[in-house]
Amino acid sequence: MRVLSIDTSTAVGGVAVFDSDRGLLAEMRVNLIPKKNTHSEKLMPAIDYILKESDTALSAVDAYVAAAGPGSFTGLRVGINTVKGFALVTGKPVISISTFEGLALNFPFAKYPVCILLDARKEDIYGAAYSIGNSGSLDEIVTCGVYKIGEICEKLAGEKKVIFTGDASILYKDKLQELTDDNAIFAGIEHHYISPAALAAYGLKKLQSGAICDAKSFKPLYLKRPQGVTPGGRGVSNPKH
Repeated sequence: MRVLSIDTSTAVGGVAVFDSDRGLLAEMRVNLIPKKNTHSEKLMPAIDYILKESDTALSAVDAYVAAAGPGSFTGLRVGINTVKGFALVTGKPVISISTFEGLALNFPFAKYPVCILLDARKEDIYGAAYSIGNSGSLDEIVTCGVYKIGEICEKLAGEKKVIFTGDASILYKDKLQELTDDNAIFAGIEHHYISPAALAAYGLKKLQSGAICDAKSFKPLYLKRPQGVTPGGRGVSNPKH
């Protein structure tokens, strides 16, 4: 079986083609910030490139895997609408993986819980934490949601050590060290981005277990309204990625 993964949840996006027999066939990551690009400009050329490099026709893709959020509101819409379009045209299934799960996949052999912290602005964070099983399974020990930094530390108070990753772990590093009595382990910045290959491999496992979602109803995971949104009104999304 062969899957195509897409991540547009942050400014560092990526795509990959992964095969159940041959493993990773092609992968590409793009940081949009240096040239002030957007995912709407870069995503389709990246997909075309890796499909050609992996000698994969779109019709040969068995499922589409997408990072569902939270993250850039604009970026998520671009990626998810692309996945939905492919799935509806080809009749193939969609596998939804949260940004939290995607980042936790960077730590397959972690012996301590992994806590993902993403900046939600105004001193809020998007957060979740997982324990990692021997087979790479993810067991959610802190439910994904919007927290203050102190709230999520309270939920992790019983843990001997905790691995923190995500942009908010840098932003609140001093506070995390204080609130965890220096029991915090901070991941290197290279682990703050989703691996499209790991996303695809995990999506393949979910596909094989039947954990798919309906393309028509597939929506981004927005844990709170975009900036400027009021109930029943229009709002201004995060900067375009």
